Amino acid sequence: MAHGRFALDHSVSIGVCDSVGRKMYFQSNRFSTVIWGILITLTLITYMVGEIGLAGKGVMLLLLLIAFTKGQMVANYFMGLRAAGWLWRAIIIAYFLIVGGLIAIAYLVGLQRV
Repeated sequence: MAHGRFALDHSVSIGVCDSVGRKMYFQSNRFSTVIWGILITLTLITYMVGEIGLAGKGVMLLLLLIAFTKGQMVANYFMGLRAAGWLWRAIIIAYFLIVGGLIAIAYLVGLQRV
């Protein structure tokens, strides 16, 4: 650690470190797999909406909400922003809201011109 000293004041056996590290790895791996499964499910939902041919303002809002949720999940769990400061999280949320808002505006303006 700082100034060349160890983080612990006593030694820890390798067996303890290995079992704790392995348990944390499996818990982290399982959690990431669950998040990945949720992302795949949300992707399949958006695919099915497109294949069925649903349209309208409500469907557009649902798809934007799903996209926002997926973006937040990727940012929080796979980019590590879950443990970042509030400023970085606010920047990402603002980005998603601005882009989603612009898409919604473009869609609604396009509906009025038809």
